Amino acid sequence: MVDPAPPFAEDIEGGGCTLRVARLPVLAAIKVYAATVRAGDRDLPDAVSIMEQFEARGTRRFELDYAAAPELLWETAGAFLLGRDAGFMLDDVTRDRVEQAIRTLLEDPRMGGDHPWGQERAPLLRAFRSGLATHSSSEDAQHEKTCSSLVGRIIDILREEPRSLQRTGTGRRS
Repeated sequence: MVDPAPPFAEDIEGGGCTLRVARLPVLAAIKVYAATVRAGDRDLPDAVSIMEQFEARGTRRFELDYAAAPELLWETAGAFLLGRDAGFMLDDVTRDRVEQAIRTLLEDPRMGGDHPWGQERAPLLRAFRSGLATHSSSEDAQHEKTCSSLVGRIIDILREEPRSLQRTGTGRRS
C-alpha cells in the first residue's frame, strides 16, 4: 500500500482544494530519468528549468564552499543543491538509476560544447550529478530514504512500460 502522505511530497493549496505534489528534487530526478526512457523532448527541458531556478532566491547558494569545488559556479549551484537534496531523498537503487540516466544524457552528441543545447544543459546536469554524489547516511537522510520506494516504483513504471507511451512525444498513454 502506498503511504497517502509520503514525506517527499508537499501540499499545494488553491481553488479550494489541496493537491499533494512531489518535492522539486524528486520531480527533477524523475524528469532526468524519464528523459532517457520516454519519447519526445519535454522531460529534460523541465528538469533543466528546475535546476536553473532552484534556490535562486534563497541563501543556500551563499553557504557553498566554491573554493573546495572549483567546477561549481554560481550559475550551477542551484542544480548542485537540487541534486544534493534529491540524494537525501532517494534510495541507493533509484539514485544509481538517475546517475546512469545522467551519464547517458551527457554522452549524447548534442551535449558537446559546440552545440548550444549542450552548452546550456551539460553544466547543470554535471552539477546535479555532483550533488547526488554528496548524499550522506545521516538519520535525517535515512528517514527521507525510507519513503523513496514510491519514487523507485515510478521509475520502474517508466522503465518497464515505455512501449505504452506514444512515440509522438506527447507522453500520453495510448
